[in-house]
Amino acid sequence: MKKIFSALFFTLFGAAALMTSCSDVPAPYEIKSPDDVDLVGTGTKEDPYNVATAQMKQDGSVAWVQGYIVGVMETNVDPFTANFAAPFSTSSNLMIADTPDEQKAKNCVIVQLPFGAIRTALNLVDHADNLKQPVILQGTLTSYFSAAGLKEVSAGVFKGEEIGEEEGGEGETPEGNLIFEEKFTANEGDFTIKNVTLPEGSSYVWKWEQYQTNPPYMKASAYVGGSNKASESWLISPAINLSDATKATLVFKHAHKFGVDKTKELTLWATEAGKEAWEQLTIPNYSSGESWTMVSSGNIDLSKYAGKEVQVGFKYVSTTEGAPTWEVNDVQVYSDGSGNVPTPEEEVTVTKDAPYVESFESGLGKFIIDNKEIGSLSFVWKHDASYKYMKASAYVNGTNNVTESWLTSPVINLTGVDKAVLTFDQAINFAKGKASQYLTVVATEAGMNNWEPLTITYPESDSWNFVASGDVDLNKYAGKKVQLAFKYTSSSEIAATWEVKNVKVAAAENGGGTEPEPGTGDNLLANSSFETWTGETPDSWGRASVTSASYAQNTDAQDGTYSVLMKGSSSNARFGSEDITLSAGTYTLSVYAKSVADPAKFRMGWVPIEGGNPNSNKYNYILDPTDLSNEWQEYSAEFTLDAETVVSIFFVNSKNGPGKDLLIDKVSLLKK
Repeated sequence: MKKIFSALFFTLFGAAALMTSCSDVPAPYEIKSPDDVDLVGTGTKEDPYNVATAQMKQDGSVAWVQGYIVGVMETNVDPFTANFAAPFSTSSNLMIADTPDEQKAKNCVIVQLPFGAIRTALNLVDHADNLKQPVILQGTLTSYFSAAGLKEVSAGVFKGEEIGEEEGGEGETPEGNLIFEEKFTANEGDFTIKNVTLPEGSSYVWKWEQYQTNPPYMKASAYVGGSNKASESWLISPAINLSDATKATLVFKHAHKFGVDKTKELTLWATEAGKEAWEQLTIPNYSSGESWTMVSSGNIDLSKYAGKEVQVGFKYVSTTEGAPTWEVNDVQVYSDGSGNVPTPEEEVTVTKDAPYVESFESGLGKFIIDNKEIGSLSFVWKHDASYKYMKASAYVNGTNNVTESWLTSPVINLTGVDKAVLTFDQAINFAKGKASQYLTVVATEAGMNNWEPLTITYPESDSWNFVASGDVDLNKYAGKKVQLAFKYTSSSEIAATWEVKNVKVAAAENGGGTEPEPGTGDNLLANSSFETWTGETPDSWGRASVTSASYAQNTDAQDGTYSVLMKGSSSNARFGSEDITLSAGTYTLSVYAKSVADPAKFRMGWVPIEGGNPNSNKYNYILDPTDLSNEWQEYSAEFTLDAETVVSIFFVNSKNGPGKDLLIDKVSLLKK
């Protein structure tokens, strides 16, 4: 706790509660009189919000709020009850108001008191005399006890003393143009995660997270199962183009807790794109480590990489002595250049025996993004690292934005083929029957810039189901060099979502088009032994609306390293696959399963996906409730489809064996 050594300041601030006018109270720590109803503040330490304003600004922002301590929300009773008079029994929160005699909870902001100096100084259990005293606090404006709140309080001013440590705020905006920004709105964006050493008992370190209504972020931690684990994991940016810049600056927001030495555990590095010559950069500003309030890193010079493309990496290191938690958000790069990615000079060659394929599994590949018009948006096209496709959308914060953005291929050399065909998989939603007006595939002879639309087949209806494009004729460009582009446009009326993957350009004699249907012995299920996980979910599994079970990764495996633990419940708990399109025919579904301890009951089946959602009236169970033993055993059953159907395969921990956990592994779906 840092003392303010001005005696005059201390005296005047302590008397603020008795004053009806604030004219004699020294700035910046004056408590405005409740009579000054027009003074609501700006949220800074020098001009804090009053309580009424703080109630209206529950937007997850960090701000200073002034008020009088009037009571607590008692949490040792059911229901929780506001208490405005001693004795008090709850020390973890306060209620503040614009007047010292407030007796109504609806006129208060509830303040979360973190462990440490803030709680020690302010709680009413130990300091009942704090009642009706003025206070100024810095924290996050967000709901608390389903009411207006101030959480993650990091600093305050009370009775002439500064408490805690003020968070760093936004910092000075760097000079130049904003050429790169990643807010991690839904996942890691175009960043990649490189795990050098995973902590024992966990399949990840970095993961995407969002807490309540606060902005989302990427979070790193190696605190697993109640103990610190040794690890090293990097969160690495895509290539950031500084080719036309002479100077550049990086800034980001972050917060941390725990650990031993943040300057060694939480570090920032940079390298010229595509090289492994990583050099450490200095992070000017870390958070206090006492709250989750994000602070600005301060401006970090990237000018060494001007004229090049640069990547930055957030390096997390932990030991058995310390495993901090690091949260990172809003990574920005400013430069005096444009940041535009140049047209690719390299080309790819298609022969009769070698098509050009880009799955977008790990990124853009040789494609580029050309934003013609995106207004205030940071991007339209982006790579979805979780689901491994390119995705375009201009629907942001409830608004359809007017945009035009192209996903453009490299030059594709077709000089050695007589016929050529394009195929790809796509999913379209929110197009409202107007996909052909807004989402087009265009082509041009390389270097000519005379783009022409190609004839493609669109999905019959809006959904998240991927549909094969079928063969798109490229014969016009056979014997030439061609470029293709997925052209996304939007208006204030329509801002569809377009997802694209598995792009292939092939000689027509060499195939292309729809892949041949797998034959007998070909497993139709991806990640069938649950070896690949993203965060806490096995890839290609855990489909929303089908999956109701609580599940987790388990190392008791029948095949490979991992299995899926399905936890018992008093209701049927399902675990479903991602959507898969099956043609008419008979299929055999098999899985290895076992009880964890006591006998559990197990079922399995399939459900049709209609309009992007499972048909709740058509869950097809193909195995009756079956008692599992404590040893791995294979279970199989058949089902028949009369027509092509999009389905989700599911397994059930039956309600007839509630509370009995079970394991599943090595799943297969074969067509007879």
